[in-house]
Amino acid sequence: MMESFNVQEKIRAWAAGELPAEESKQLLGDAQNSPELREEMHFSRKLNQVLQNRDMMEVGAILAGIAATEPLPAPSDPPATGGSTGSWVLGTILVAALALGGFFIGRQQGWWFPTPTHLASDYLQPMENVINTKESGMTVDDLRLGMEAYDRQDYPKAIERLSRFYQKGQDPNAGLFLGVAYLLEKQATKALPILSNAANKTQGPEQEAARWYLALAQLQTGAKDDAQQTLRLIPADGLFGAKAQNLLQDLE
Repeated sequence: MMESFNVQEKIRAWAAGELPAEESKQLLGDAQNSPELREEMHFSRKLNQVLQNRDMMEVGAILAGIAATEPLPAPSDPPATGGSTGSWVLGTILVAALALGGFFIGRQQGWWFPTPTHLASDYLQPMENVINTKESGMTVDDLRLGMEAYDRQDYPKAIERLSRFYQKGQDPNAGLFLGVAYLLEKQATKALPILSNAANKTQGPEQEAARWYLALAQLQTGAKDDAQQTLRLIPADGLFGAKAQNLLQDLE
């Protein structure tokens, strides 16, 4: 019970943007292997948006959704001037309750769904650095310094250095990390051709990784059909197989 409570608190903090970076990274990693956790996180994010942006248009839309299933009672006469402020407090509580109720009804009726772009963001995590460089030289130094920047999550600097190295020979392994860095900087359009090249010129685990990140780039650019086709190319028993199958289910 206590563990469940802690998870709910972390989800609430994540949705509000209050969860520390390391814990947020861990939570997103856990969500990749748990459809139930992903659903709770999507719900909490939407709920947080509702509670932070309850202007009249939003409340009206929520009330309209509720009215479609359960008519609201007729409003009572307004209080006389100088009357108790208790009715105003009650009204505020009622609006909040209706907003929450509308959201729960919307969840049950399927009104709230994460977009493919949101799904791509939820699944996106940096790939572990598996490139070791001991050689020296101007070109190799760009690779080394680029991967060092990648490791410390300085993705703009990683892009700068890895781009220089990649332009020399379009090495697919370096391109994979360059593409991931572009994705993490929300530059999916630039990541697409680089990840596509990596997917076509690698084999085994490297190819699976390239296809996984390529699918995320396709989702971020709105190419849902292409992303689904790419995800189906990832072996179910491969390194990214479980994630690919979960994402395919989320996209249906």
